[in-house]
Amino acid sequence: MQASKELWELTLILTHNNKESFEGGLQTWHTKWERYLNERRIDDKGQSRYVHKKLRRSYRSSKQTCHGCLHGMKILVLGYPIRPMQ
Repeated sequence: MQASKELWELTLILTHNNKESFEGGLQTWHTKWERYLNERRIDDKGQSRYVHKKLRRSYRSSKQTCHGCLHGMKILVLGYPIRPMQ
C-alpha cells in the first residue's frame, strides 16, 4: 500500500528534520491521501466502518506524538533535565 509506505518514510526522517518540516510533510501526506483515509464500507451489521483503520491510527498517532518526540529531542539537545511522564 503506497500510502503506508509514504507515511513510514516520513516518520523515518523525523530525527533529521525540525518540527515545522515534519508537520508540513505530515500535512502534505494527509492532503494527498485524505480521500483514501476516509473510505468507508458497510459491515455485516449494517454499520459504516473505515476501511483503512490501521493507517488512520498510524497517521493520528504520528500527528499526536510528533509534538512530544520533537519536544523531547529539543530537551536532549539543549541539555534540560528530562522529567518522567505522569
